[in-house]
Amino acid sequence: MIKLPYRTSFASRVLALLIILAVPATLCVTDSRAYAQAKDPKAVSQETPPVVEATKTLVNELDDIDRLRILNPLKLSSEQLTKLIDFLTKAQADYERKISAIALDPLKEIADEIKKTKKETLAGGSITKEFDAKVKKIQADFTKKKEALWIENIAKSSVECKRILSEEQFAAAAKMEKAEFLKSRPEVKGTDEQMFNQYVVDTFMSYYRIVPLLKEMKQSKS
Repeated sequence: MIKLPYRTSFASRVLALLIILAVPATLCVTDSRAYAQAKDPKAVSQETPPVVEATKTLVNELDDIDRLRILNPLKLSSEQLTKLIDFLTKAQADYERKISAIALDPLKEIADEIKKTKKETLAGGSITKEFDAKVKKIQADFTKKKEALWIENIAKSSVECKRILSEEQFAAAAKMEKAEFLKSRPEVKGTDEQMFNQYVVDTFMSYYRIVPLLKEMKQSKS
């Protein structure tokens, strides 16, 4: 895996730290609001504190710089950027739709039982072993299906990204990934295909801002 200095050593913690230092009284409120916002955007009307929003923007900029370290060497053309943006936008939407179904469908099947168990527990009742076993099975099944979906997504994404890139760009991506592997795991003897697959995961699949960043890269070329 290619190491990204800002993300791993600094940026991933700076937002929480600055929130604590600047607005300690609203930290828990901010966290709970974020959760509520994710569940129901209309449920939360309070605006994000300016210091939090500004800090998030700076952290995003640092994360983008980290990804540019491993994107710029490929020298992607505007046409390639357009193809990557289109593919990744559709792939992300498809993955989120499938993962939501995997997570929610089994819970919907026991929705009445969940509500009944909560009501009984609020009244002082105990949670049955049968209910616990059922929930644990759902969680275990979700983990297995999520891993299978992730592997499927890697395969599809690697094939499409390889189709978009040139042979030289493919080789450059595999070389960057392999160089990082050899630093910490010199025994690794992965093929260029395997290294490229990992590059796709690190660069295109695992970064939450990859589509906005690619759009900025394309805009900078115009």
